[in-house]
Amino acid sequence: ECVIRLLYGGARAGLVDEPLYRYRVHGRSLTSDRIRTLRDRVTLLEDVGRRHQLTDGERAALADSLATQRASLALTETEAALRSRSDDARRLALALARAPKIPLRSRVAAVAAALAPAAAAKALERRAARGGRNRLMRSVPGG
Repeated sequence: ECVIRLLYGGARAGLVDEPLYRYRVHGRSLTSDRIRTLRDRVTLLEDVGRRHQLTDGERAALADSLATQRASLALTETEAALRSRSDDARRLALALARAPKIPLRSRVAAVAAALAPAAAAKALERRAARGGRNRLMRSVPGG
């Protein structure tokens, strides 16, 4: 939010195409809660759309970014619900199957998870045991 306010206030920005710091995530860090981080990101982007005068191109880029972030949040919330065997797992999986910006493979998996949430939770556990992708863990380049 600070960067956005600076840019709209007239500050200049550029790209430094090299890592300038390392960022570590641990259980006590603010960004270790992946779902909260994604929700905060969606809220920030929604606020930008409400508070700032955007060009048509900026508004289109914002809409695309918001759709991507909402899809990531939906996928992560559904995985968390399945892993914890929450009562909401089936409802979230069905909503995910209908959500925009979700790849076909994930939609099919969401339908399967809605039909058999316990089996989907076991599949996620097996994948995690093999070192597979876990949406609840934040991946940080160079971290």
